[in-house]
Formats: sequence, C-alpha cells, structure tokens
Amino acid sequence: MGYTHCWKTSEPFTTQQWEGLKQFARTAIRMLPKHSESAGGFYKKAPLAVAMGVSAKRHIRIDGSGRYEGLDLSHESFVFENVPTEFDFCKTARKPYDLVVCAVLIQARILHPRGVTLSTDGVAEDWLPALEFHNRVVGSAVPPGSRQKATLSDIVEGW
Repeated sequence: MGYTHCWKTSEPFTTQQWEGLKQFARTAIRMLPKHSESAGGFYKKAPLAVAMGVSAKRHIRIDGSGRYEGLDLSHESFVFENVPTEFDFCKTARKPYDLVVCAVLIQARILHPRGVTLSTDGVAEDWLPALEFHNRVVGSAVPPGSRQKATLSDIVEGW
C-alpha cells in the first residue's frame, strides 16, 4: 500500500516563509496527539511517533517511528526542500505520521500559494484530520505571519 502525497515547488520560499514553515513543523511535532485518524483512519489505534530533522537552509525531514502489533510505523521519509522541484513525493502508506506530513504540506501551501502545488492518491476527506490539526497548530505559538488557518479548498485546488 503506497498512499502517496505529491508536490511541486515552482520557486523557493522567501527567508520569512521558510522560517515560518520550519517553526510550524517544530511546533506541530511538539503538539502531536497520541493517535491519528489521518488518511482514512487506517491506524487510528496505533501510537503516533515521529522523528524530525530540520536543516537550517535546505530541508525539513519527518519520519514515522515505532511499532504497533508487530507493524513498523515508519514508511518513506518525508523530505521537503526549499528548492524548486518539478515533482516530489512521499509514500506514507496511511501510517500515523501522515498527519504531520499533511499538516506541513498544508502550511507550505498556505505560506507559498503561488509556489506550491499539492496532489494525493487519497481523497480530500482523508486530509480533514490533518487540516484540523494544522489549524490547532496555527492557533498556537507559530509566527504571526504564519497564522492563517486553512480550509479544504485552500489545499485541494486542482485535485
């Protein structure tokens, strides 16, 4: 099972946008719920645990971690780079870390709507838990310029 999220970045983020996205990702990791119903809720009883790395200028990396009922909760690393790319993707296999991957992609789209395009194997409704989580994170300690709450129509343009 792949369950893939894809994105295109037509131009780099400004320094302010990139700093806002990195701060959002750090805050999201601190605010993770214990479980996730993201991506259709396939693993809603599994614990949500992630590992994250942020390069000062280049990328944000998020990995699922842990095990549940003998199943490895990691899949592919999510690596979002601050460089133009025609096509990039991450297969989360609907595992719990999909929640934070989608939330970061939502924030990237909000911060840079002309520069970031998203698509997915799933349906828009699969993103609702990530959208709700995104909006909780945005309502907390993220930089003021990054506080725009999102709606489903903000992220599904072109799906």
